[in-house]
Amino acid sequence: MGERDGGRESTSRTATARSPAHGSGAPEQAELPPFEPERESASALHAQIEEWLSELIESGRLKTDTRLPNERALAQQLQISRMTLRQALQTLESRGLIRRAPGRHGGAFIAAPPIAVDLTGLPGLALQIQQSDHRPGSLVRTARTQPAGHRAAAALGLNADDQVCFVDRIRLADEQPVAIERSSFPAALLPGFLEQDLEGSLYKVLSGYGLAPATAEEQLVPVLAGSDADALGVSASRPLLLRIRVARAKDGTPVEYSRDLFRTDRARVVVTSRLTEA
Repeated sequence: MGERDGGRESTSRTATARSPAHGSGAPEQAELPPFEPERESASALHAQIEEWLSELIESGRLKTDTRLPNERALAQQLQISRMTLRQALQTLESRGLIRRAPGRHGGAFIAAPPIAVDLTGLPGLALQIQQSDHRPGSLVRTARTQPAGHRAAAALGLNADDQVCFVDRIRLADEQPVAIERSSFPAALLPGFLEQDLEGSLYKVLSGYGLAPATAEEQLVPVLAGSDADALGVSASRPLLLRIRVARAKDGTPVEYSRDLFRTDRARVVVTSRLTEA
């Protein structure tokens, strides 16, 4: 994910950080093992540093919310330029592996692990957020009946002017936005749907109508945040993952068409594949 450059270093660099004095209120400092660049590697130096730090973070060796040494100190300890280090840190931040905070006790902190969104089955997002050790939440922005339109109609087997129940929600983890869900449901099959609890599991609501989703067809498309940036708390140029889903009941009836946007720094997609015989 990093660019190539010609920078190389031949010596091992060790970055150490002392823990703050007891009662100081300062964040815990991350303890970094030695970094040894690969002299023969085709990877740029900043890319090697990024990979080194990402491996430490993703393996759990660097704990969530611990703080890295400040940029100047870390660059000196690793014997690299601040520009090279800044390139690595910027990429780690864009990947959601570190977060930055201003102020006296600010700096670069190890971010919480991303939420695993499993597409293998049909577990609810709230459950998956819980399983990733975060607190789930939902904010319903829109819930109304409207004409299906061409895309939803094609997915749900309706005419474009048939009515659907449209629900737009922001999904939260620890009160921070993770995804926007925009779902359409066939209104004719779901009388009173919009009067149900729409902040909880919509699939549980569908189950109450005898239309629990049993299968789903899903597409994943990379997009930019654009006009959804503010709602997700990101820049308009931030890459997002669009999940387009058509869910069907056990008898094959289409019951949901959704277009969900996920923050790529807060969620990662997981799929379990099974080998089938030819």
